[in-house]
Amino acid sequence: MYMTVKQTAERWGISDRRVRILCSEGKIAGVIREGRSWMIPSDANAAETAGITGIFQVGISDSDELELMPISGRKG
Repeated sequence: MYMTVKQTAERWGISDRRVRILCSEGKIAGVIREGRSWMIPSDANAAETAGITGIFQVGISDSDELELMPISGRKG
């Protein structure tokens, strides 16, 4: 199953333009170019795409966005 650029941007809390840049740079594993559109796998991981390392917990921000929060006292 795939997501559109817009769906991915909303899910990851970044702009459509940033998602397109990540796609064109090959930074999202499994992305497919279909005509002029990008199709991003629904299981694509924002943290892996951004190169985030370390130990984090996932939470929901006040605006109902997924948020990665470093676990204090631990370094990745």
